[in-house]
Amino acid sequence: PNNNRSSCITDYHIITTFAIRTTPRMSQLNVVSQSLLMDDEISIETQVMNNLSSNKPRTIIAKLAPPLFCFMAGMAVFYREANGIPAMGTILRTRQLYVPYNTSTTVNLPEWTKSFADVWEPMLESDTPFFWEIPKAGGSTITKVWSYCLGLVLASDQGIETNNVDLAVYSVDSPVAPFPHVPRYVNVKTQNEYWINKCKERGLLESGLADAFVSPHLSYAGANLFEGGHKARGLVMMRHPVKRMIDHYFYRQSIHNGANIDTQIPTLSLEEYVDSDQMLENFEVRLLNGITDSTAEITEEHLVIAKEILRRKFIVGIFEWFDVGMVRFEKYFGWWDKYNVMNDMAVNNCHFSLIEGRDYLTNFPKVEKNAEKIYTTIMRRNWADIELYQYAKALFAEQAKLI
Repeated sequence: PNNNRSSCITDYHIITTFAIRTTPRMSQLNVVSQSLLMDDEISIETQVMNNLSSNKPRTIIAKLAPPLFCFMAGMAVFYREANGIPAMGTILRTRQLYVPYNTSTTVNLPEWTKSFADVWEPMLESDTPFFWEIPKAGGSTITKVWSYCLGLVLASDQGIETNNVDLAVYSVDSPVAPFPHVPRYVNVKTQNEYWINKCKERGLLESGLADAFVSPHLSYAGANLFEGGHKARGLVMMRHPVKRMIDHYFYRQSIHNGANIDTQIPTLSLEEYVDSDQMLENFEVRLLNGITDSTAEITEEHLVIAKEILRRKFIVGIFEWFDVGMVRFEKYFGWWDKYNVMNDMAVNNCHFSLIEGRDYLTNFPKVEKNAEKIYTTIMRRNWADIELYQYAKALFAEQAKLI
């Protein structure tokens, strides 16, 4: 009976156990106990059942809440995709990626770099793309793409000397399928200081005939050719020094111009070559610092300056990511859109034939004998170039902000 307190207490414990076993929420126990203490005129069974039934809607909602949330989240994603709205994660990553490019100029650079524009400066009509051609780093393929696919006029060592002191543009090949253009060059060369001086005498930059200037002699050209209102826009394809040095050795063994131009190379094995003075140590850092003495020691200070020159003066490509580097170059100079590289099938197929066809790779022998010793020697003697290459890979990602 309800007025029997001891019986009520006994029933309370029974009902409490019932409530714990049959309800998912512990809060229901408190509701039951409070009802028991507050209302003695209603049976315990009625109070328990009333409280359980009053919580049924909350239980249903609790069960439906997770799938409803997932459904609404999915609809939100679908709506964003359908309307071109980026996801929040993409927005956050984009904001993190596009932190402004480092435009500091606190480090003093060599004098020749003053004729090179900083990579973040607005492009001027009078600026000339300057491709620093590093041996065995894809230079011939890059110039082929520009010539055969885009139809650019180049000033490079592929030009023809015509005994004509007046500048002119000459074609050097007949049309070749599937290439849409015939290579065209200004009648100058760029492979040595003599010809760089000739370019200046003939007014190459003032003529505006060359769409790009290609040369390995960046410091001499920077100091003697680019001056006044004409600035160079630097770009370079970087390759791992170990691979580049090995390919350069085999290349020097194979080239002939009537007679082999490297008289000592054919007599040296690769192992002997990397230990000899025929291999120029830290070639890239040396050139960036304008050091012409092959015996001069390269220091950490030279490396710091070389990194700064790349960051401020050169758009960098990575040989191991060749196709991406080519797109980077063409987008930076506006050629990608100007020549409709993506949609013009002739231009697009030309790129594919030369780049995806791996035209830039050579068939030189693989290193098998004493390979580990050869690799170690090259890395030891070219420590600065290797560190510069690693820096260039990070810089390549950073320079996506400039495109």
